[in-house]
Amino acid sequence: MNSTTKPTVGAIESVSSPEALVRYLAGLGYRTRIQGLHIPDLGLPEGAQNLMRESLLLADYDRNFQIYFVRTSSMRRTDFRTILEPFYRRYPQGNYLFVFTSDWEEIAFVSPERVAIEPGKTKLRLRILFVDRSNVYHTDLEVLRNIAVLPTEQRADLIWQKHLKAFNVERVTHEFFEAYKFALNFMEGELLSQNRAPYQKVHSFAQQLLSRIMFLYFVQKKGWLKWKDYVQDKRYTKNLWEKYKKHTKKRDSFYSDWLCCLFFYALNGPGKHAYIWDFDIPNEIKESFITMPFLNGGLFAENELDKIGFEVPDKVFELLFEIDPLHKEKGFLERYNFTIREDTPLEVEVAVDPEMLGKVYESLISEEERGRAGIFYTPRIEIDYMCRLSLTEYVHDATGIPKETLIPFVFEPFPPSLPGQGESSTVDSDLLDDQLRKVESALDKVRIVDPAVGSASFLVGMMNVLTELHRCINKRFDREVNEFDLKSKVIRENLYGVDVKDWAVMVGELRLWLSLIIETEEKELIERVANIYQHPLLPNLTFKMRQGDSLVEEIAGVPVSLRREFQYIPERVKRKITELMSKKASYFASRSADLSEKEKIESLENELFRDIVGAKTEKLMKEIAKLERQIRQIRRPVEQMELIKITPEQENLFKQEEQRIKKRIEDLKQERQRFQKIFENIGEKTAKDYFLWEIDFAEIFNEKGGFDIVIGNPPYVRQEKVAPPLETEERQDAETWRAKKREYKDRLDRSVKTQWGNFIKIDKKSDLYVYFYYHGLALLRPGGVFCFINSNSWLDVGYGAPLQEFLLKNLQPLYIIDNQAKRSFKESDVNTVIVAIKRPKKMGDNPIRFVTYKKPFDEVLNPENLIEIEGSPEVRSTEDYRVFPITRKELLKDGVELPEEETLLKEPAHLPYIGSKWGGKYLRAPDIFFKILEKGEGKLVRLGDIAEVYPGCYAGINDFFYLTFDEAKQLRIEDEFLIPLIRSPEQAKAVRLCRDSVRTTVFACSMSKNELHRLKKFGALDYIIWGENQVTRKRQKTAAGIPWPKVETVKRRKPGWWSIPNNNLTPTTVFMLYVMNDRFICPLVDKPVVTDRCFHRVFPRGKFKYELASILNSTTCAFYISTLGRWNLGQGAMKFETIDAKQLLVLNPSIFTSTERERLLSAFERMATREIKSIFEELGLPKPNRDYSNIDSQDVSLDKVMPDRRELDRIIFEALGLTEEEQLEVYRAVVELVKNRLVKARSV
Repeated sequence: MNSTTKPTVGAIESVSSPEALVRYLAGLGYRTRIQGLHIPDLGLPEGAQNLMRESLLLADYDRNFQIYFVRTSSMRRTDFRTILEPFYRRYPQGNYLFVFTSDWEEIAFVSPERVAIEPGKTKLRLRILFVDRSNVYHTDLEVLRNIAVLPTEQRADLIWQKHLKAFNVERVTHEFFEAYKFALNFMEGELLSQNRAPYQKVHSFAQQLLSRIMFLYFVQKKGWLKWKDYVQDKRYTKNLWEKYKKHTKKRDSFYSDWLCCLFFYALNGPGKHAYIWDFDIPNEIKESFITMPFLNGGLFAENELDKIGFEVPDKVFELLFEIDPLHKEKGFLERYNFTIREDTPLEVEVAVDPEMLGKVYESLISEEERGRAGIFYTPRIEIDYMCRLSLTEYVHDATGIPKETLIPFVFEPFPPSLPGQGESSTVDSDLLDDQLRKVESALDKVRIVDPAVGSASFLVGMMNVLTELHRCINKRFDREVNEFDLKSKVIRENLYGVDVKDWAVMVGELRLWLSLIIETEEKELIERVANIYQHPLLPNLTFKMRQGDSLVEEIAGVPVSLRREFQYIPERVKRKITELMSKKASYFASRSADLSEKEKIESLENELFRDIVGAKTEKLMKEIAKLERQIRQIRRPVEQMELIKITPEQENLFKQEEQRIKKRIEDLKQERQRFQKIFENIGEKTAKDYFLWEIDFAEIFNEKGGFDIVIGNPPYVRQEKVAPPLETEERQDAETWRAKKREYKDRLDRSVKTQWGNFIKIDKKSDLYVYFYYHGLALLRPGGVFCFINSNSWLDVGYGAPLQEFLLKNLQPLYIIDNQAKRSFKESDVNTVIVAIKRPKKMGDNPIRFVTYKKPFDEVLNPENLIEIEGSPEVRSTEDYRVFPITRKELLKDGVELPEEETLLKEPAHLPYIGSKWGGKYLRAPDIFFKILEKGEGKLVRLGDIAEVYPGCYAGINDFFYLTFDEAKQLRIEDEFLIPLIRSPEQAKAVRLCRDSVRTTVFACSMSKNELHRLKKFGALDYIIWGENQVTRKRQKTAAGIPWPKVETVKRRKPGWWSIPNNNLTPTTVFMLYVMNDRFICPLVDKPVVTDRCFHRVFPRGKFKYELASILNSTTCAFYISTLGRWNLGQGAMKFETIDAKQLLVLNPSIFTSTERERLLSAFERMATREIKSIFEELGLPKPNRDYSNIDSQDVSLDKVMPDRRELDRIIFEALGLTEEEQLEVYRAVVELVKNRLVKARSV
């Protein structure tokens, strides 16, 4: 075999012995041998040795890469970990591939990867490929082919790189998603052509059918789908299709006859089996169907989508089941190995698992729609962290146990450091037995909701964490653990979810069901498994996962909030809530498979709604009557004034009191009318009619007044895209769609005010997730915990100020957490923060902790770090994190407006709040930032105080308004309509620019077409007429094919669409960048010009224009911009909005003496004419490579900084009073800030 010959890969199906495995590995190109190992000599603990029956070394590359074979007594992932954790501690020097089997029926290829959690301590991430020799899948073979090595690749480092890539589950996810999307689109096309239903129904039906079929793929892996005589078949669904093709006499009947019979009758219990015999299918299939497990749960219940009558042609199933080597999408369900074992942060299977389904469903939104739907799948590590953080806060509040004691138990109930025993040991916790019982009681009672549940990733995460904690407690008290019942109990009593999309609810249910099926593998459940053919296994989740708009609760256009009414409802209504709880519990437990029970429960909910509203109306009437009696009592003394000699002052007081009561009566009457209207419009309760938190989850609000934990990842939808969530822009004219968007935003605003009061201020430019904050926090009981991961934009942008004020004055923010090392969302162009907030029982001046992690979460989330962060009373910085504690009062003071010195005497809560840069100051700002503020007091001013700052020109249609002077000359456009324009930062290589060198221009015409014609300006007129016949190209915010005069951004201009407003066109000579990467420049032009939005226009006041240009181009300015700019773009670029530029602190040019001014301007002129490079090169570092690995802030020294920049900076540093050590700190800090931002953008 020469160096380029591919290895000859044998058949994995034939591997049934160590010798055959060695031959197979040799066929993959490895240098193999068989070396028997004496298991006790490996030095592993007894727990690991007891699992090992045989161990062999099969390949060895100088101990840097080795392949081991282990025959085990069990094939559980936890048992692999029990062996591998101590092995890696004893033999840390190499990388390994382990091959496990117990009986050669199933072989597990395990590629462990070390994950650093702190210096000198690692965890293992197990990347596992399970191969069933009798059912080998396309993905199995592909992974194994990808670890094959050539003769030229016989080096440990090259081999390990191949293994890293081959065992990457993200590749499988992407390929599966593309195939699934192709199948879904194909099916939708077939169904739409039947004209039976609108697209939304077609889409939901197609999703439902695929969900049902994929559920079968998961279930058949259990061996539960059988032929007659109870013969198991782990490829039952594909073989059912093959039998259909062989036996059918009627084409296109696989769905209508075979699958409908299977779905609605075979899988819904023995009571439905009699109907199977009515179908026109072979007897052997009927005999198979009556052996089916009784799944229940609702997935296979016939519903309104099924009753539409769609005909599903056979070509759909050919696409799903029949593999074509030349067509990757064909037969995609048969290409992939399905596993019901869901990945954990440290155990990843290279297969399709339930979590991957969640990723697929949430990725299905097309690129166009994603801009509005904004759903991005939260990574497991973030979910796990948020769940444990929330539970720590909740249990602390419920039990009073210190958080420092709770953190080790909640975050590491089974410490990985215990040698070789995996989860067989309990935590060596400081919790006493009575404390642990209190914790257990609190966990039993916790009520958790995700108001934007998506595919239930947070509920699954919470279920996993809660069951792990219960498992730990049970082991501590030496109790037997039944995993199925434990998980079922957690789902029944602790977890709730809501989503506006039916597909999300469907997938959420699917994932929870699959998580339960996993547990039926346990030995103690054999009896239960034997009964799954007679008794329903899966719970009904209809009343746990509900479809509805979490943000808008309205009946007949009237906002509804009943949260405060539960404390006043009469006993008869409370009894109805108790009855409702009982019926829901019974329905969950599947005691009745009759879907009419669902309708009865919804009818009872509707009755409950009427009763509560009726009770509220009655209560209001009594309050009104009571106040009217008070008025009569007030009037009586006034009427008898002559007899009792009431003074005029007393009479005035009586009248004021009467007016106050009248106003209160009028308010109550309006409220009564509102509730009366609601009462009159309550119709039949269905999921599509309305969603009301207090009715759909009446048991929660009756029991606790709200949820204990609200957790999730709300949709990221930019403010201009916020629209009714179940409607699409397609097939609606622009005006109608705009009106619907405005109306929905008004409804969102009204809904928030209904919950919190009319004093709430919400910026109209708020993105959708901001409304989830207000509503999510309103769902909490006093003492409840809120935890979201969402865009970090509210920390620094204008619309975040009202939210900041609301949180500081009404809630108790606990943590705001950023990770500078790694972005959470690869698919999204946003950076995120994790936010934890408590709804306090009473307000206090608690510390808010801003936490910045410097390494990926999986390397730093350990109890030691978390305890240090929780207990840190002041700013603390380590290699792993920085924590900045600050009190609520201090944050309020930082964000209030202080126009007069005397107002400092007032409480900050009583001053106007204008907002602060929480992200820049408390998450990103290094210590030197605050040192500059301290030393610069009295010397620093806001740029907006010494200059006017305006955004650059917003043309609206760049293709029309921007052209070169040569193009304008060819078009004979008159010079008076052309203004020189800097269109791109690329045109500003140096600071100093000459207007004559600017070759681009903006078309600036404020005349009407009639005026142009009258004045014979035919060049401009012809250009406008030409433009009226053009249409838009597809852009980020613009659809294709819109005539230019009708483009939204220009169509209302006067005198016409071609006229840019004059305030966009005022030229100047000083500019600042709007969006930056690693280059900072503020151009100075010799004569006034205009710029595109890529620059802000700066109009200096007074005589210090050149001094100001010098300061703006200094490194100090770059440092401030890097600290306080907006990092929410997610792709490395940083925005510095006009409002940010106005707030920018700069050195006041007027403080310089004439000598200092001369030095400053002289240094500036030397720097201004050369090309400005990246900030790294400006400070003496090399040009950065692609991953910035050659950039180290510690390499910066004062003598390496470019001499002209160093000279300019020195003058400004000295004016601020900074020592040379502090100056070096500024340089290193700006390098670190810029590098962190750019590296984070590439981290996913």
